[in-house]
Amino acid sequence: MIGPLLHIESLRVYFPKNNDWLPGIDGASLSIKRGTILGLVGESGSGKSLTALSVLRLVPNPGFIYSGKISFDGQELLRLREKDMVALRGKKIGTIFQNPMSSLNPTVKIGKQIAEMFYTKEGLSWKISKEKATELIREVGIQDVYRVFHSYPHEISGGMCQRITIAIAVSLNPSLLIADEPTTALDVTTQAHILELLKDLKESFDMSILFITHDLGVIAQIADEVAVMYLGRIVERAETTAIFSSPLHPYTEGLIHAIPDYNRKTNKLTAIPGNAQMLPLKDRKGCLFRSRCYLAKKECEEIIPDLTVKQELDHEVACLLKGH
Repeated sequence: MIGPLLHIESLRVYFPKNNDWLPGIDGASLSIKRGTILGLVGESGSGKSLTALSVLRLVPNPGFIYSGKISFDGQELLRLREKDMVALRGKKIGTIFQNPMSSLNPTVKIGKQIAEMFYTKEGLSWKISKEKATELIREVGIQDVYRVFHSYPHEISGGMCQRITIAIAVSLNPSLLIADEPTTALDVTTQAHILELLKDLKESFDMSILFITHDLGVIAQIADEVAVMYLGRIVERAETTAIFSSPLHPYTEGLIHAIPDYNRKTNKLTAIPGNAQMLPLKDRKGCLFRSRCYLAKKECEEIIPDLTVKQELDHEVACLLKGH
């Protein structure tokens, strides 16, 4: 049986702070099956984007990967030489970021930015590279291909810019696409179009997607599976339908209750009490969510809950009270 395309095991990423370590990622494990979309969800500061940067081996200084394994398509990424990682980025692993305007060069026309991917990475002639760029602009749903090809990023809309960053990310037919909050800055209608585009491209390019967001409402529209992250730890993982029909972790429940529901008699949202607190390594013990949890007991202060498989649901949860 062929294993997952991406497998992260017990990943720890630390940042030095006041003679101690601040864990950005604290023993997280997750897998992405081939041809599927995994939604990684959690509040700001939970470690979602840092997980993606770890896969790319682009953890910002002074942070560093302390321990763990990252296996991609049979390769152990943490053992690869830097020049091999450079070759992997873009060609085998494509990336889309939240703000498309910051991802595009404002001084270079759109068509040239796409064509350069084929010219520099594939070694194609400039003529063929421009032809492939034109074809790709059309494939991401842009009708006015000629105008956009010859436009600078500031001359087209935010939604079009995001389509162009997607075009660049999939230009070399990667096996994995990392989409880090790709719809956050877009209006609702454009957001829906981008989500549909990503699903279509997943099928046509036969790739897997790691879709990162803080919005479970978006996850419901695109993901096959969901991993919920809290302060650097995965606290729940299951198929998307199971997450919404029977969430097991109190944090997941809180995220779901915070989604706007226009069928309610009141538009008031149910907020999760308190705030996520980044604790240094020496102060990390027990369940990190306990101070915000309505179920917290004395044992939650001392015991770190492991992800426990709920076999009947194909469901994992890291909770002393829900994991057994």
